[in-house]
Amino acid sequence: MYLIIQSLLDAKELPREQTELNVSLNGRAINEPGIFMDTVSASWNADGESTLKSFSLEMGRGSLVCLLGPVGAGKVILDFNPIVVSYLFNIYGYIIHNL
Repeated sequence: MYLIIQSLLDAKELPREQTELNVSLNGRAINEPGIFMDTVSASWNADGESTLKSFSLEMGRGSLVCLLGPVGAGKVILDFNPIVVSYLFNIYGYIIHNL
């Protein structure tokens, strides 16, 4: 776990590009910037049960959200850091991340 945390601390921020968003989620057009998730599930090990199960979220740019839950509930999965995502298995659902 120490190596995961250290790699997150050492990671460089990805450049942000201004792009035109032209996508849809469940037939609904998503035209505004934000984070949109629909029934996302993921786990930390390949053969284990999903840590995060059927999670959905719609959050516009500038929104403030507080995630609370017990240790191991899957909160860090929602970090969207590419290094964190690289440690995940069995990722299902839809994620639109455009900030």
